[in-house]
Amino acid sequence: MCANEEPASISAPRSLAMRRAHARDRLETGFQMWPATGSDGHGAHLIPVAYAWDD
Repeated sequence: MCANEEPASISAPRSLAMRRAHARDRLETGFQMWPATGSDGHGAHLIPVAYAWDD
């Protein structure tokens, strides 16, 4: 990007309520997730986790 170029449009961040609703929907309708861990110099590690949401 050159100094005289304008940055691309970035949408506003979602509210906390919207993020919570999305996370809850994913937990209630899904059955697996891939949490990621990482540390300096060791890269990321994805871990498959199967689950059942019981509310």
